[in-house]
This record gives sequence, C-alpha cells and structure tokens, in this order.
Amino acid sequence: MGREKILILGYEQREGGLKNALYYASMGCDVRLTDLKDLKSLGEGVEFLRSHGVEVISDGYRKEDFEWADKVVKTAAIDMSNEYLKYAKKIVSSFSELLSSPQIKETKLIFITGLKGKTTAASAISHTLKSIGKTVHTCGNLGRSAYAELALLNKGDIPQYLICEFSARQLRDAMFILGDSFPQVNVLLITSSNQDADDTVDGKREVYADKASKLICPQEMKKPLSVATGRKISSISTIERFSSSMSKEIPESLRNAYAVLSALNIPFAKRVAGLKSFRGVPNQSEIVLMDGEVIAVNDSSATIPESVGFAFSQFSSFPVHIICGGTGRTLDASSMVEPLSRCASVSVLDGSFSRKVLIPALEKSSISFGGPFEKMEEAVSDAFKTIVPNDGKQEVILLSPGAMAYEFFTDEFERGELFSQACIKIENK
Repeated sequence: MGREKILILGYEQREGGLKNALYYASMGCDVRLTDLKDLKSLGEGVEFLRSHGVEVISDGYRKEDFEWADKVVKTAAIDMSNEYLKYAKKIVSSFSELLSSPQIKETKLIFITGLKGKTTAASAISHTLKSIGKTVHTCGNLGRSAYAELALLNKGDIPQYLICEFSARQLRDAMFILGDSFPQVNVLLITSSNQDADDTVDGKREVYADKASKLICPQEMKKPLSVATGRKISSISTIERFSSSMSKEIPESLRNAYAVLSALNIPFAKRVAGLKSFRGVPNQSEIVLMDGEVIAVNDSSATIPESVGFAFSQFSSFPVHIICGGTGRTLDASSMVEPLSRCASVSVLDGSFSRKVLIPALEKSSISFGGPFEKMEEAVSDAFKTIVPNDGKQEVILLSPGAMAYEFFTDEFERGELFSQACIKIENK
C-alpha cells in the first residue's frame, strides 16, 4: 500500500495550513498544499515547506488535486460549502483528527469557546489542575496546535485532562465532520455571548444538546440555549452561579476558570490556592521564574517586531536581558532597535529574520549581541552569563522574539516551553 496522499486546503501560516502540512510530512505522507494566493503573497514559509517535501500549489485550486488526495485537510477559514470539497474522498480538520484519536478515550475533555476570555480561562484551569498533581495538555488558538497535540499523543504522552480552546468555526467544523463520533465532553464553557447567533446557538446545537455533560454559559445565554437546543434549562449552569462562591482574593478575570473547576468538583481550597498562584497566560508576558535575583518572563507569543517594545516597557525599570529573533525575513526590525539599545544584553535566536534583518539592524546601530543560537538553552545560558550576581537588585530575562518560530521550533508554544525549562534548569544548578 502506498503512502497516504494529503491535500492541505489553505495556507494560513500562523495556525493553519503550514503546521498541518508539516505534521503530515513528518508522518511520511505525500503532501500537497493549495491556496488561492500567489507564491509571493504566501511568503517564505513556502520555501520551508518545500524543504520538508511538501508540494505547494498557488494561484487557485485544481480539481485534480482534490481527486488525487486520500484526505483533504481544511482550515477554519475555508467554508464547508466550498465547491471543490465535493471532489474530496474524505474531509478532515485538525480538531476532527485530534478528537477522533482513540488515545484520548480515557482523557477528560474541557472545551472552551466564546467571544473573549478563552485563553485566560484555559491557562488558569490548566495551571490549577497541574498544581494538584494532574497531567494536563492545552491546545487551541493561542497555544499548542491540534496537530502538535496529536503528535504528543502518538508518542504516548496522554494527559488526564485535555483543554481545547475553540473558535466557533473550528468547533462547528469538527462537529460536522465527526457527526455521531464526536466525543463526550466533560465540561463545555462558553465565556461570553457571540454577536453571531448561529455561532453561539444553532452552530453548536449537537454538542450543547447531546455531547456536553456539563454546560456553563453566561446568565443571559441560559434561556436562549435551552430553547434552541431542547436541552432542559436546569441542565445548563451559569458562570454567575458558580462564581458566586469565589474568594475575593481571586481576580474577577478568573471567574470563568473558577466556574469550570467548580464543575469538575475540585475542592474549594485547592481551587483558590491554584488560581491565586496563577501568573498569567503562557507565552504572554508569563513569569516563569522569580527569585531574589532573577525574574524570567516568557513572551514567546510576541511574533511581530512591534510587540518587543511593549514587552520591554513592562520591565524597563529593571536591567533586561532579552532573547529575541527567529523567522520572517519580510519583517521590519526598525521598531525593535530602540528598546534593544536599552537592554542590558541581547541574545539572538537563529532564523531568517535574525540573519537577514535583525542582525544587520543591530550591527548598524552598534548594539552588541550574542548568537545567533539554534537552541533555546544556548540563548538562555548566554543571557544568564551577563547577569551581575549578588548586586542586590533583580534582573529580568525576557523572551520576546518579535518573529515566528517554525524554523527551529515546532511553534511558539514549544519555543516558550523550552525557554521556561532552560531558565528553571539553570536556576536550580
């Protein structure tokens, strides 16, 4: 039997087609990626995909590619009504592939959707569950991709809890594709009302009515959901009811997380302790280490140069040792130069942006730097070497790349995890 033929429909560099294509290429499949844009518009990721054996087809879809494929992988931006999908033998999405994996059969599923507050809720729930000794994975829009999670499952890394952060369209696509095979969900949280009624009610009718053991939503959505889905109103819980017992020591921004932890029957004292110790969303100015001398901050989600100055400004009263750079030769480094000139040290991660854009900008402005480093642990070690020990003041190690991650890391999530691990390892020596 020949290798499986995979057609990736839609490029979407950040969270879509590029990562999907790389996953299937790593599994030994024959992979094509097709997009309506021309090659120039798709950018340098095309070159990277080709180096991994992916055939990239630009300037429109071709019927023969859909007929060639054993499986067509659509991204959330592609509507199910797309006329070319009628030629597909099988249609999947990243989340339909993940949720159909037999490896999560015993895993408790927490799904989070809504217009705002999803990432904070997912991160705080994960942190609290981990604080009481549970194994937890998170995946979704601002974290590990569904295919990255599937790769972990394939390696035998199977968690007790899986938290999935969905957009309305991602959830709807997975439900449409899986149908009756859509798995039972332990808790489904809707963080806020969506202005699109189809997305908040009718678009998720099946999971609301049949597949969520516990459904939590804002008070104003309770009755509309009951009417639309036929689910008994008494079986729908509200964020307001659960959070009424929340300790005043916990920020109001964490009430969504508190509601889910309550629905999971996590003891009150452990809920409070876990949420009180939550230091922020991973990869978004997340403090991963704080002792007498060093504060380590993971801002790996900073994937554009303009975000570096903002991250630096949050800690500019401290000596800042920044780790930056990565992928994206079309990015403009000019907005980074001024904040980098005020850093105590600069350590550069390798990548097309670093070599073609950032390093020339640093050299032009006479800003000294270490690197470029392919491995995160080397960059972290370089940053730690410049800290003045026992001088009585705290210094900050800040990962704020200002660039994409995919040349040397699976994604921004892995880049941030490796930074956190390296900082803790060095500090514990």
